Amino acid sequence: MSRRERRQQDRLDRPVRERPRVASSRTRRPAWQSPLFLVTVAAVVVGGALVLLSTRPQPASSGGSLFGPPTAYATEIVSGESVGSAEAPVVLEVYSDFQCPVCARFVRDQFPTLKRQFIDAGVLRRSEEH
Repeated sequence: MSRRERRQQDRLDRPVRERPRVASSRTRRPAWQSPLFLVTVAAVVVGGALVLLSTRPQPASSGGSLFGPPTAYATEIVSGESVGSAEAPVVLEVYSDFQCPVCARFVRDQFPTLKRQFIDAGVLRRSEEH
């Protein structure tokens, strides 16, 4: 008998080892199918949704009225028109918005000085665009 045949015969002669069966009637579930895991995941999802919904900005009330510009602009400041002499050597083109607080501050604080010192003197012409 060859060496190979002997090994095969030895394998056949060995007793077959059987695994002892567990006396449990239930089969083991994967961890992700356990009820505790599923309840925990559901609680995390619901909690996350509540946090996201509570931090969302609230819509503005629809019952309010529209508000006007923050300051009253001078009547000579009209879009497309200019203030000052047509022969003034310097033209200041201003692009502004009636709702802009910085534009309102410029008109309120700086424009009277510009008008008094430069526009009335004929040195500056101011052109307004909105």
